[in-house]
Amino acid sequence: MANEKRRNKKKKTHRQFTMWLLIDALISCSFLCFWSFSLMPTVSALASSSSSSFLAPSEVNTCDISEFRCPSKDGQGTLCLPMDRWCNGKDECDNRVDEPRSCTICNRTYYARLGSTYRLSLVRPRMSGTTQILPWNCWFNFTALGGHHGDRVLVGMEAFSVGQLHRSENGSLCLGGQVVQRDASSTPADTDVVHGGDQIITGAWCGEGWGQPITTSAGKWLQLMLTISDVVDLSRFRFDLTYRVVRADTGNLSPSTSAVISTTSAAGNNGSGSSSAILWYGDPVPGTLCSRNLHSCDQRTCILQSPNFPGLYPRNVTCYYYIRQAWSPKNQTILLTLVQSEPGQSFSVRTSDAGEKERKMMSGRECRTRVDDTVSIYNGATIESPLLARLCGTGNMPHITGAGGELLVVFRSQPHDAPFNPAPLGASPGFRLTTRVRFVAANQVRQYHPECRISITSSGSNSRRSQRQGIIRSPEATMAPNTSCLYEFTGREDQRVWMTFLSYRLDGGEDGDCLTMTDGQELVSRQCGAAVQPRICPHALVHANSSTAYKPCRWQDGESYLSRSPRFTIRQELATGTAIRPWSFVIRFEFITVDRFSPKEQLIAGQVKETLVHGGGGGTMTGVTESPEASAGDDDDQQLTSQMMTPDCFQLLESSKGNGSVSSPRNPLLYGRGGSRHLRCLYRFQAGKGEHTHLTINPFHSTGCARFNQSGCQACLSVDEVFWGGRVRRRSYHTCRSLSGNNPVVLQSAASSLELIFEVRDMNWAQDDDHFYFVAEYSFSRGIDPLCWDSHQQTGKRGNLRIDPRDRCVRHSIPWHIQAPRGGYIILVFPAGQASITKTIEGCPTNNRLFVYSITDGKTQLYREVCLMAGSLQLAQGGDKTSSQQPLNLYSAGWSERNWMADGLLVVASLQGVPIPDETPLIVTWLSVFKDVTSKSLSFAARQSVHGANASQMVCRTGCPALGACLSSDLWCDDREDCPDGSDEKQCIRLVFWPLYVGLVVILLSLTAGLVAVYLVHRYYQARRYTANGRTYKPRPKEKKAKFSSVTVSLTRHYEKGGPGS
Repeated sequence: MANEKRRNKKKKTHRQFTMWLLIDALISCSFLCFWSFSLMPTVSALASSSSSSFLAPSEVNTCDISEFRCPSKDGQGTLCLPMDRWCNGKDECDNRVDEPRSCTICNRTYYARLGSTYRLSLVRPRMSGTTQILPWNCWFNFTALGGHHGDRVLVGMEAFSVGQLHRSENGSLCLGGQVVQRDASSTPADTDVVHGGDQIITGAWCGEGWGQPITTSAGKWLQLMLTISDVVDLSRFRFDLTYRVVRADTGNLSPSTSAVISTTSAAGNNGSGSSSAILWYGDPVPGTLCSRNLHSCDQRTCILQSPNFPGLYPRNVTCYYYIRQAWSPKNQTILLTLVQSEPGQSFSVRTSDAGEKERKMMSGRECRTRVDDTVSIYNGATIESPLLARLCGTGNMPHITGAGGELLVVFRSQPHDAPFNPAPLGASPGFRLTTRVRFVAANQVRQYHPECRISITSSGSNSRRSQRQGIIRSPEATMAPNTSCLYEFTGREDQRVWMTFLSYRLDGGEDGDCLTMTDGQELVSRQCGAAVQPRICPHALVHANSSTAYKPCRWQDGESYLSRSPRFTIRQELATGTAIRPWSFVIRFEFITVDRFSPKEQLIAGQVKETLVHGGGGGTMTGVTESPEASAGDDDDQQLTSQMMTPDCFQLLESSKGNGSVSSPRNPLLYGRGGSRHLRCLYRFQAGKGEHTHLTINPFHSTGCARFNQSGCQACLSVDEVFWGGRVRRRSYHTCRSLSGNNPVVLQSAASSLELIFEVRDMNWAQDDDHFYFVAEYSFSRGIDPLCWDSHQQTGKRGNLRIDPRDRCVRHSIPWHIQAPRGGYIILVFPAGQASITKTIEGCPTNNRLFVYSITDGKTQLYREVCLMAGSLQLAQGGDKTSSQQPLNLYSAGWSERNWMADGLLVVASLQGVPIPDETPLIVTWLSVFKDVTSKSLSFAARQSVHGANASQMVCRTGCPALGACLSSDLWCDDREDCPDGSDEKQCIRLVFWPLYVGLVVILLSLTAGLVAVYLVHRYYQARRYTANGRTYKPRPKEKKAKFSSVTVSLTRHYEKGGPGS
């Protein structure tokens, strides 16, 4: 019974619903017929009619197609009402013609005129008792007829509340009602629906809209289909619309053609403005709603924009924008960059939580593909290509750059969502992007490879600085999420990597964004997330592109990195990519050469330690002309030596290891650019026994001081000879001027050790091995008699220097070392007419020289330069015969000074000119002399004027007035005239028969010794005898003594007084 009542009630409800549908259909048909007949004259006269004012009587009884004809009360004319006045609940015609019973604004086609805005307000669906009429459909057709009726339709949603929008992790769904948009671009073949189970779900809007969103038509018409399908709360139902028409070239509307000419100024691909530009939207892909192909964007402005831009883009659409640039200059690669067309225009792609959280740009995992609308950019032609960025949200879109000439942009919208207008107000939903084309060097494409791996190898240890260093900047292309960029710096075995971060930036780093640096196999540092902050040298970035000197980025101060091995790697892991979180850096790198110097411990051991204590003096080596700056720089050299006792680099080169070449340090850390102000390097050439050392310097470059002479910069090169185990050293060569390749310096030394000293002081921050450098070749050869060193080291009171061209020791330039006595001096006596003191080259007719050096504390200094020549040659020069026959006396240093003396002399012979006549050896005599006690504080001239030629005025008994000195007592009366006037041999007692005297002394001494011996023997035997009763007895033999008695008693003889035993 109950079931039957239920069936009867259901049938009754069905009959009522059917009756209402029939009534509604009859009313609609009658209204449409009446409206069609009333508008027929209007349509026929549309071409010739002009726009008339609304609510004004029409003179020809016709109205525009966008108007409703309202007859006047007197029947004299008609009123033309806008289409939105029909069925608006107000009696506009005074006879309620515009408000018939059961009228509705649904299921109608609306037209509009340019410059007018129309409003429609739909009331909630009718109710029949407490039962809703379901399903309930309502459609609106908005058409632009062209001309003054416009080309495109814009529909705004002032109030929207239809159905309910349900969101979940699996997507969104409209419950109870929805609104579907279709326009001229929609065809049955379009892929604007998705399949869910057995039903077809069409993309739609539902829920509550906000921000007065606007949707536009892709062509000349647009349709909105409203459907209420289920019992929902209709108390909040609102559907208020505005619509208007515009011309096709208005604003940034999506064009109906592929290309349009913009008359406004637009920035081309090269960044320059122009009064007109070709805006190309690409070729539509047949059978799709919004997919387009774009190419040759270097010749025109390629635009990518969402469907129906700047209006609401349709729901449940997938658009593919394929960009291809085929042409590029030779040896260059292509970079395609997507940027916002206008700076004030925002990128707005709907997200599921846009209304709940603060709107912002999001990328990567923040954009959920199942619930958010997304824009995916691939660096290639397919979705299998590397994903550069997946964007969603609202904000300013960053520049997205891809390399290789192909980009694929995929735009996907979810099936259901609420209509919205993004903040700030006035911004448009969707996107409008411009494609820019740039060409870069082809070798930079490795930075944009998906693996992002760059290998930098040194061009060589002997290359110039410009080839050993460089600057690396962060890739201009966008890095895809989960990208790992690897930078490998590989040098030669003798090189190290000096690397400086001039800048580094990684916005909003996450835990997966890590910076790792390794030195060979050793981990230097690893930083992740927001804590990534490598060593930065910011002051170097300011001068990175300028020629001004700047403070060096010292690794000791934590401003740079210096590797210990030839390989240094930097790995940057980017978990979220660089689309939203920019990553930028500037790195300056340099491959520095670590010279293979000898350990400095060798300077402490043995004789090498002496080379640091003695700085050397000025001088000239055999066969080399004295440099003009040698003597002038002695004071500076001594000061420099005192400041820098320990060299910064030391190299020991032994003859046992063969010949070779040396050069200045190539490590910039030792120079001003590495933070060092002074540099001193010592190269020691150790010759074997009986070997020569040959040294050729070519070139020597020190022009850096001329360019940067603000701080007194000076670079010098010196060569020292070390004799007799470091006890004596001589500076053989010294220069502070550059040497070109055409004028090499050739040096030859017989010293056991030869030291090359490279010194630079007061460098500034811009100077390095490119400003100061030298190259020298060395070799060793045999041919020196080892006995020469013993014969040329002379001590005592007197000696001779035999200068013989045939002597191998002289030919090999073995110097003579004459050691002065304690508290004394040395005087060299040259034969008359064979030598003269010269100060200029023109003063000596030959190239035969005798260089005399004074020795003080082991250091030598050029004292005199003696010209060796024959007497005839001197007379030929017009000299005085009397003076030429006088011997030349040369006193050691300090003789003419007060209270100062030298340790000795070092004499070096150089025979390169006219030979001595008949090859006769030149004998130079030297004597040990002392100053007179009364004239030690007097100068040489004063001493000569006091004593003159009178020896009686001198205090010392061995005085030589001709020399003004006191001779050693060993030189007095030795049958050799050491004093020029012979006074040392005139007052001597001569012993002619001295052998006889010696023989007599020997005989007397022998006789005396014999007598003494006889006497001693006699005394010995006399002490052994004794006398008794006038008789002499010899000592008795020992007899047996009684035990236990202290007295010896004879048992065989009677005791006699005075006899033996008494």
